[in-house]
Amino acid sequence: MNEQTCHEICTIETNIDDMNPEFYPFIMEKIMEQGAIDVFLTPIIMKKGRPGIKLSVLCQRQDEERFSLLILQETSSLGVRISYQHRRTLYREIVKVNTVYGEIPVKVARLEANKPPLRITPEYEYCKKAAQQYNLPINQVYEEVLKCAQAAIS
Repeated sequence: MNEQTCHEICTIETNIDDMNPEFYPFIMEKIMEQGAIDVFLTPIIMKKGRPGIKLSVLCQRQDEERFSLLILQETSSLGVRISYQHRRTLYREIVKVNTVYGEIPVKVARLEANKPPLRITPEYEYCKKAAQQYNLPINQVYEEVLKCAQAAIS
């Protein structure tokens, strides 16, 4: 997918204490569907001891305005904070592994394309589907897929 790189990303954050919490999954899905790198919620205590949620969006620098406006339109926020950071990523690739449950993709992370794997991670949704199909605990499927991947990938 990509070589190890260091590039600049944007973080957009806002604190929210007056929005229906049922709206968060919808907003998060919408943000991810529009191409954000990541979106996450952090519980916080705001002034006067009020509980709140910090909504954080990581995106490419050129997408800052679009996501800022989306947050302002879709949440009860009156403003956002914007900052820029350097981000370093590993080389990543998706590899399909043959298992007793069929072909399951795993994410392989390396320092560089031809270096040994640092991490091998079975793709959750595929493990979940196999666990449901074979009526097995998901951790059993995950461990079997990981074992097959480790044997197949060098």
